[in-house]
Amino acid sequence: MKRLLAMGLICSVIECGVFSIDAAYGRRGGGGGGGGASTPAQAYAYGVGAIVRSQGQYNMMTAQAAVAAQQARQLAIQNRVDATKAYFELKQINKDVQNSQRGRASQQSMAHYYDQQKPKKLPPSQLDPVTGQIGWPVLLKAQAYQPYRDQMQAIFKLWAHHQDVNHSEMLKASQAMQAELKSHIDDLPPQDFEDAHKFIETLAFEAHFPAA
Repeated sequence: MKRLLAMGLICSVIECGVFSIDAAYGRRGGGGGGGGASTPAQAYAYGVGAIVRSQGQYNMMTAQAAVAAQQARQLAIQNRVDATKAYFELKQINKDVQNSQRGRASQQSMAHYYDQQKPKKLPPSQLDPVTGQIGWPVLLKAQAYQPYRDQMQAIFKLWAHHQDVNHSEMLKASQAMQAELKSHIDDLPPQDFEDAHKFIETLAFEAHFPAA
C-alpha cells in the first residue's frame, strides 16, 4: 500500500514540476501568457516548491495510512479479546446451569429417599382418628406387651380429642415395646416380627401429627 502511495505521489510531483516549469515560461495552454516566471531561476523555485509540497502530502498520507492500519489492528485485537471473553463467560454459565440442575436432582432424590423411609400412615382399622382406638396386630396382643399397650392407648385417646400429647412418654413406651419385641426375636417368624416392629414405629410417628 505504501509503495502504491509513493508511486502516485511521484507521478504527482513530476506533473507538478512540469506544470510549474511550463507555467513559469508561459508555455501552458498553447502560448505565452502572463503570470509565469520571468527567469529560469524563478521557474526552478516553482519546481522545488511543488516537490516540497508533494513530499509533505506524501508524508501526511503515509502517516494517515499508518494510523488507520494501527486502528484496524487494535480493533481486530479487541474483537478477539471480546470473543474469547464471551466464550469463557458462556462456558461458565453452562457449567453453572449444569451444577444447578445436578444440585436440584440430588435434592429431589434425597427428598424422595427420605419420603420413602418415613412410616406410612395407619388406616382407620389400625388407628381410629375419631376415638383413638388402636387395632393391635395379633403378635402385640400378647400379655408381655400389655403395659406398653395401655400407655400408648391412653396417649392416643388424648390425641383423638385434640389434646396435648406427651411425646416423651410416647417415645419411651414405643422404645420399651420395641425392646420387649426384640427379646423374643428368636421365637418369632421373621415376617411377624417385621410387621410388629413397623407397627410400633408408625404409631410413634402418628403421634406427632394431629388426628384427621
